[in-house]
Amino acid sequence: MSTVVRVEHVTADLEEQAWEWLVRHDEREYSFVDATSFAVMRKKGIQNAYAFDGDFSAAGFVEVRPE
Repeated sequence: MSTVVRVEHVTADLEEQAWEWLVRHDEREYSFVDATSFAVMRKKGIQNAYAFDGDFSAAGFVEVRPE
């Protein structure tokens, strides 16, 4: 098991949070996968994400990109 990468299983509660978030944020075409990631990140207190399309920063997270 890696100490760097962790697999987080999505619960029904997290799925519901993701759907509710998508309903409230229809100003942009977020994916359900991204919305689920947002729910997990909020639960775990994670602010930074390796992301490249702007969706995570638009959702209030910090996008980390390699230089």
